[in-house]
Amino acid sequence: MRDMEKDKRLKRKDSHSDFLLPKDKKTLKALAKNKQEYLREIEEIDNKIVLIQDSTKTLIPQFAPLHHFFRQKSKWYYNWHLKPNASKIHWSALVVYVVIFIVSAIYGMMGNPYKPIIAAGLSCTSVDDGSWSSPSTWSNCGGGVPGIDDNVTISSNTIVQLNGAVNIGNGNISISGILTTGSYTLTLNDMTINSGGTLEAFASTINVSGSWSNSGTFNAGTSTVSFIGTTTGKTIKSGSSSFSTLVINGSGGEWTLVDNLSTGTLNVSAGTLKTGSLNLSVNQTATLSGGNLTGGTGTMLFGNLVVSHSLSTFVASRAVEISSGGTYTRSAGNADWLSNVSSLYLRGATQILPVDNYFNLRLGGSTSGITYTLGNGNTIINGDLAIDYSNNPTLVVGNQTLTVLGNISIGFLGSASGLISVTAGTIYVGGDWTKYDKAFVGFSPGTGTVILITNKTSTISGSTNFYNLTIDASSEAKTVRFAAGSTQTISGTLTLKGAPGKILTLARYGGVTGSRWNLSVPSSINVGGYLNVSDSAASRTITTGPASIDGGNNVNWQFNNNPPSTTATTNPSSPNGDNGYFIGNAPTIILSATETDGGTVSATYYRWGSSGNYSLYSTPIVAPEGLNTLYYYSVDNVGNTETVQTSNYKVDLTPPMDPILVLNNQTDGSDIYTHDRTVNVTISQDSEAAKWLLSETQMSRPNRDNSLFSNKPKSFTLSSGDGNKIVYLWVKDIAGNVNQKQVSATILLHTTPPTVPGRPIQRSPTNSRIVTFDWAESLDKSGLGLKGYQVYIGTSNGQADIIDGELAPSNSYTKEFSQDGTYYIQVAGLDNTGLLSQKSESGVAMVNTAALPKVSSKAPSNPLETLQKSPIAQKIAKTATPIVTATAALGLLPLIAQAIPQAFHVFASVFPMLFTAAVARRKRKPWGIVFDSLTGKPIDFAIVRAFEAETGQLVQTKVTDENGRFNLLLSRGNYYVKVSKPGFVFPARIPKLKATQLTTRFGPEADIYLGQAFTIKNDDTNINLNIPLDPILSGSSLKLKARLWFKNAFDWFLISLSYASFPLLIIGAFLAALATLITESNLNIFISAFYIVLLSVYLVARRIQKVKLGFVFDSKTGQPIPKAVISIFDKEYRGIKDVKVTDSHGHFSVLLQKGQYYLTVSAKGYRFPSKIAQGDYYFGKTINIKRPAFLNVSIPLDKD
Repeated sequence: MRDMEKDKRLKRKDSHSDFLLPKDKKTLKALAKNKQEYLREIEEIDNKIVLIQDSTKTLIPQFAPLHHFFRQKSKWYYNWHLKPNASKIHWSALVVYVVIFIVSAIYGMMGNPYKPIIAAGLSCTSVDDGSWSSPSTWSNCGGGVPGIDDNVTISSNTIVQLNGAVNIGNGNISISGILTTGSYTLTLNDMTINSGGTLEAFASTINVSGSWSNSGTFNAGTSTVSFIGTTTGKTIKSGSSSFSTLVINGSGGEWTLVDNLSTGTLNVSAGTLKTGSLNLSVNQTATLSGGNLTGGTGTMLFGNLVVSHSLSTFVASRAVEISSGGTYTRSAGNADWLSNVSSLYLRGATQILPVDNYFNLRLGGSTSGITYTLGNGNTIINGDLAIDYSNNPTLVVGNQTLTVLGNISIGFLGSASGLISVTAGTIYVGGDWTKYDKAFVGFSPGTGTVILITNKTSTISGSTNFYNLTIDASSEAKTVRFAAGSTQTISGTLTLKGAPGKILTLARYGGVTGSRWNLSVPSSINVGGYLNVSDSAASRTITTGPASIDGGNNVNWQFNNNPPSTTATTNPSSPNGDNGYFIGNAPTIILSATETDGGTVSATYYRWGSSGNYSLYSTPIVAPEGLNTLYYYSVDNVGNTETVQTSNYKVDLTPPMDPILVLNNQTDGSDIYTHDRTVNVTISQDSEAAKWLLSETQMSRPNRDNSLFSNKPKSFTLSSGDGNKIVYLWVKDIAGNVNQKQVSATILLHTTPPTVPGRPIQRSPTNSRIVTFDWAESLDKSGLGLKGYQVYIGTSNGQADIIDGELAPSNSYTKEFSQDGTYYIQVAGLDNTGLLSQKSESGVAMVNTAALPKVSSKAPSNPLETLQKSPIAQKIAKTATPIVTATAALGLLPLIAQAIPQAFHVFASVFPMLFTAAVARRKRKPWGIVFDSLTGKPIDFAIVRAFEAETGQLVQTKVTDENGRFNLLLSRGNYYVKVSKPGFVFPARIPKLKATQLTTRFGPEADIYLGQAFTIKNDDTNINLNIPLDPILSGSSLKLKARLWFKNAFDWFLISLSYASFPLLIIGAFLAALATLITESNLNIFISAFYIVLLSVYLVARRIQKVKLGFVFDSKTGQPIPKAVISIFDKEYRGIKDVKVTDSHGHFSVLLQKGQYYLTVSAKGYRFPSKIAQGDYYFGKTINIKRPAFLNVSIPLDKD
């Protein structure tokens, strides 16, 4: 993370290095090197901390939770892990842990090498006839009788009888003689009856955990033999003997037949009995109450078969027969009849068939009238179903589902018969349907459904009455053949369906050429398309769907392969606008479909656009506005679908925006007149217009077909005759919609100049070189008044070599000639529209100063001379001169203080190039500077922080370098900047009057930053402000304190005097002039002349300042906005050049050098740029300064 931050800092430094001077780059490199060394030290400390923390980690994963608990809860435990040997102890513990783990793993895989040795059982042999419990019967039995795990041999020629229960556990019995069990229980592992040996079981129970092998004689009597072992791989060899009751009751045990097995009763309650390729015969009942019975390729014959436990599984791989009078019951568990050689033959009693997956099922009966009823659910026969085995059985489907993937045959064998009875169930048939036409053979359909499925070729033999018959090839092609001459009668619904590429073929088999199969159909038929029908006679007309084939020799079959045809019409019938548009109201679209093959139209569908779902058409459609395509098609009653049709509609219900009309570039109320009938036309806000109409007479909204509509005009010819002309503008769009409101512009056509003024007449005496002329006024013809008169003076009649067209505001003009002579003067009236009358007749001026009269010196010739020679006036002048001088001196200092910034302003206005070259060049830089307001020296290590203006949140912090420079790179937003440095105060304390002067004048300190907010509208903008800091007096030197005190005192002195400066200037000028008139001394003349210079500078500066000021005002009221913050941005350097705040009159001043700039303005309660004001104002565009100049812009702001 620290490296990433360091990289970011280096990238930011490099991104601005191109702006630095070589010496500055060298300084920055040195600073960067120091910072990098500091960061490396921090990183080394961090790494040491990480190493210490790593040493407190346990290396044994299982101990980690306990370790972390003590490390967090116990201080001494944590501190102990900080010691150098802690990690070594952890590694030692880890080695011990790994060794123990490996040894344990080896021990677990190889087992305990010290297993206990168990002694083997005895091998006891009978040596004499007798009871099992008599020791004399046995040899090798340790003087006793056989017990647990002893192996027993019944020798030939010996007879052993049980006289109680015997359990030899894992011991085996081998019989070569005779073993009689009586009614006792015998428990053993393997039972072997050798050739010549005999087991007399009588009514005993024999528990065998191993195998059974009989090569001798087994007399079962009424005994029960239970196989109770729990391991697999055991066998049963019954020999030629049968069991009375055979029990499989060993959980996990498995026994496989070695030869055919016959038993009276079979009970599988646990474990598995496998018959393999051998036969199993159960004369009475076989019950699966908890185990598994798995057949192989052999057969199974049961009196009754019962599957009653949910964990039981019966697997039949070949023929299974339930003998006469028996039943098949499965109340739980599973039965698997899926082997392709598995067949179930039922010749038993009336019963409910379990819902199984059969392969082949053949039903018969032990007596006539036997009924087999399907259980609840879907009974699946993966092979064939035959109801023909014996004694006319009935299969009751009822309301259930029967699926036969093979063939169904009813009444096949000889005289056998059968019946399938359906209530409302469903029969699926994948193969043939055969119902033999003979007695006691039938199909009772009820309200059920027969559905032919799969892609096999199915044959329908015999005549059958169906309720619902469905043959559906929509998922895979299918062929169904009907016996020639047979009749299939449907009383419910007939459904025939194909699909593209999946043809349903209905054909005849058998019979002679021309013969047919018959179809008796109801009124309810559902016949689709993609059929191929041949040799069929229907009882009523059947209309097929699309793409069906007439195979020939058909009766009452109609093949409808053509789709409907749909047309679209509109109301109104054609577009009522221009260029194929509907205007005014949206048109309604009517879709009409017709059928060509005698069928009926089932439905019409439509949608707008090339995607989305289609909607069912029922009522006329209203077209949406815009350029839209309607997609539509129709479907007939047999499914023929029309190719999608399209129609395009252009609807425009919205008139164009009202435009803006300007004549002769008139935008601000000026130039509202013209002397020429042809005026320039500027039209804006007309991007939606296609045609334009300009007229002085079309006041009301014109029709779209008005002949005056034309291409966009650039000029317009006004009607003849002076006066106000109103020009009306209307536009229409490409659809023909005309704008709503009347748009007009007014201009005054004025072509008549003023009347010719009278001949100028000289008013003053001819012996003076100052001559005044008067003349009769011109009459104005414009109604806007006269602007004045243009004066022409020459040394000969008709010439203007002295004055050529100088404007006189009235019908009087005074001219001072430089020499005597005769002069000719003409005047012409000029109205406020700029029209000039013809020149007047020439007036003549004779100037002859040689004829001036001499003035007598003996007596005063005027009051001034009287005043000058008056003794009292001389005394007053002598007394007043010091007062006048003191008054002038008193007003001189504030006047100079006022005049110096004014002088800078005037000088910068007259010579901006020189001033910007010498002073403003330091503004073209990508960094800001923090400096001492007293000494002007840069301040290093000052902290510069940028904050968001609205929230006060700190955004960025910089520290100045040794030259006081900093660089802030900010994104768009409102900000203010604060600077802090021990020993200094920000912002610099500047008197209010001085701050106001810096806002509207350009001079020293006019570009300093005092903490005001500013706005940035572009990302990555440099903040290159000049920021002064005032030093703090406490702790400073006496010299610095005195310097700051005098500076502030002088500022306040100038502020105090500034309020009296202008009155004192006027009073001093008056008194100086009065003193000079009375006493023309050099001092009075000098003071008067100096006041004249200062007054001139003051007035000129005030006039220039007004021209060179920017102005911020309310866009609605026009009132000035004080305290608005103007941020000036240099586009080249992407940085702030200056920040100004408007004064109480909304004014601000800034001198810009050559470059490109833009402004942002912010004021409380206002928005910039204005969206309301119109005219030549500033709205945020780039300002291109080609040469140094003051910024003179007017900026409107909208209220929030």
